[in-house]
Amino acid sequence: MCFKNIIRSIFIYLIIISFPNYVFAKENILWKYNADYVAITQIEKGSRKNNHPVKLKKEEIYKILESIHIADKSSNILDLDLFDSIIGEKKENNSKISPLFNKNELKKLSGLISKAFTKVSPNEDIIFSITGQHNGMIGKDSLSTAALIFYRDNNIHLIIGDMRASLEKKYRRRGGTSDRSSSADEMKLNNFRLKTGSRLKETKLSAKLVTDKNHTLNVVRDKTRNDWMIINVNEINKYISKEKTLQIKKEKLVEKTGSLEIRSKNIEEEQEALKRKLERLERHMEAQERKEKIENKKALDNHSPRKSLEERLSDLKILHDKNLISEEIYNEKVKALLNEL
Repeated sequence: MCFKNIIRSIFIYLIIISFPNYVFAKENILWKYNADYVAITQIEKGSRKNNHPVKLKKEEIYKILESIHIADKSSNILDLDLFDSIIGEKKENNSKISPLFNKNELKKLSGLISKAFTKVSPNEDIIFSITGQHNGMIGKDSLSTAALIFYRDNNIHLIIGDMRASLEKKYRRRGGTSDRSSSADEMKLNNFRLKTGSRLKETKLSAKLVTDKNHTLNVVRDKTRNDWMIINVNEINKYISKEKTLQIKKEKLVEKTGSLEIRSKNIEEEQEALKRKLERLERHMEAQERKEKIENKKALDNHSPRKSLEERLSDLKILHDKNLISEEIYNEKVKALLNEL
């Protein structure tokens, strides 16, 4: 009996040490939807305190999480250079580089985590799990990422526990299947937790976190933690500021271009109106010219033989003086009248 108690005690002890401390920590769940959630939990025993609480805007959290990329060596049936060139995906050492979180996940997380940072204490971390559509073996799969996030020394620390994992597969592997109804299984699945990362034990990830001057992996006791990324908040804010400046310049350019387009359109309309006015004036002048020709012809034809020579010569002189007949015609008519003598 005593031997059985010893075995049972050892078994319980092994279970306890096999799980990270945060599993048993008291949590404050801020948001939950199905298996997704954002919560505040106590930091692991012996861990360094954080610089909490802190005000980080929703926009800052969005950009910080958006900037995290992974190099995924897992491939699907579309993993061909032809398709890569079409969809514009980058590759690094034959691995696809893609954002860790999609836009829908970022929209959900950014506001919630921003609020959580205003409520969390120095002895607490923020943990979350989020599910979204990502590339799987065939098409898109519903995959979840769970992580621990905190702020310290002007840096955001993100420790990933599970990356783009299938909740259902993880649930089954841990013996979560049930012989009961599917609704009972679904309820259990919605309450199922992925690992959210630990400061004390590294998690082996299915994909590599991409690093650069603003994204570095934490080094603990001379060992690089491939699941623990540190993001420089100042640099992210510089990027946000630069992006805002470019956006303002773009808006001003669009406004200026729009104003120029309006002015150009007005000028075109004015030119069209002047063109129509000129055409009407030309038609009026042509009509007037035709009318004068007719009147001139009538005036010449109205030289009756009954009039005296002196009267006809006088009429011709009047028409000539009024520039109603040319010099040549005037001379011809005068000559013709004189020949009648």
